[in-house]
Amino acid sequence: CVASALWLLRSQVAALYSPFAAVQAMASGLLAWVALYHAADAVQTLAAFVLRCWGVTVRPLLIFTLSLWIGGLGGGYLWAYGWESRFSALPWTLRTEPSSFWIAAAIALILAGVALLALLRSVLQRWRESL
Repeated sequence: CVASALWLLRSQVAALYSPFAAVQAMASGLLAWVALYHAADAVQTLAAFVLRCWGVTVRPLLIFTLSLWIGGLGGGYLWAYGWESRFSALPWTLRTEPSSFWIAAAIALILAGVALLALLRSVLQRWRESL
């Protein structure tokens, strides 16, 4: 609900922090990604805690490491700063702005949430089969 409210009211929230239209426009765009980030974060958090209750801890750690640290942080860094000369065939251009990190983090959290939900489904299926 909070992520939906943030999405719907992102322009008004941005206006609370700055009187400048350019700053409000940039902040409004960032807040859209922040809203998506928090919605995905809620899904992955619940899935991770349920898995922890079942004693499944190492696989979520690997999912988090791959998606959040490598995909989110590393992807945001690559998109913002770098290595375009090494990866000139990439289909996007560099974006040296904060949105690179928020977009990469939101995508990484969505992927982590999907992977954790799939893992949770397989754990629950194995538990049902053992009954």
